[in-house]
Amino acid sequence: MQKLITFFIVLAALFSACESVYVPDLEEVEKVLVVDARLFTGHSVNEIILQKSQGFNEDEPFEPFPDALVQLIDSRGETYSASQVEPGVYRLNNMLDSSLRYKLHIVAGGETFESGFEEVQSIPDIGFIYSEHGENWVQAGGEKDAASFIKTTGQQLFVDIDTDNMPQYYRFFSRSIL
Repeated sequence: MQKLITFFIVLAALFSACESVYVPDLEEVEKVLVVDARLFTGHSVNEIILQKSQGFNEDEPFEPFPDALVQLIDSRGETYSASQVEPGVYRLNNMLDSSLRYKLHIVAGGETFESGFEEVQSIPDIGFIYSEHGENWVQAGGEKDAASFIKTTGQQLFVDIDTDNMPQYYRFFSRSIL
């Protein structure tokens, strides 16, 4: 019986041990080129955004990567040059053909970067857009305890898309009018 009581005391001490917050010591890393290219067939204007990466703990917005040479090359070898419209934002004013494959060629900061050839998908047809009342639990401010969660209510938006032989995931842009 004595051993059993001792075992439970040791077990209780292990489970009630002190808690400490672990803050990892992350190295500072060099800023590298980040490319955000959203290219669509059926659009006469496509944008490519070049930015510099940032460290894990940095709160500053991404720094633009200006004055780069940005080109799009199709599978026939034809080259389309993008023009810089603001620091880090490059615009292509060409209609893209869905039957061709394209790759990006970027010269920035004295280095040359080139992607592989990829198909440019057409924009899917939207079947229906509808909403339902919904509830969501949000953790504001990155807190770590259960008391920091806030219940929000509102409308959840759903979109039915015809995706025959197309990727199943898309990036959407939205605009809210209140």
